Amino acid sequence: MKILGNSARGLIPTQKRYLFKCCVLLIVLYGFQLWYYNKALLTHSLKELRIIQIRVALWIIGTFHTSPMLDIEAIAGLIPIHLHLQKLSG
Repeated sequence: MKILGNSARGLIPTQKRYLFKCCVLLIVLYGFQLWYYNKALLTHSLKELRIIQIRVALWIIGTFHTSPMLDIEAIAGLIPIHLHLQKLSG
């Protein structure tokens, strides 16, 4: 994904968001469905998913790491990862 974003013309933020939603998010959430069961401790997995979400939001918008993360996710058009996981586990 970074190679596509760094090409001569680059990708616009909406194309970056679609690329993430179509390719990466589906694979990551499929892995969550494999890990999830009633009393499993998923703190490490949830932390990794949150880090992925933050890095992608920063990549889409092209901002610095010191920006407020919830605001960046909203601007990037990404739903918070815990809401995706609640939807899948329900």
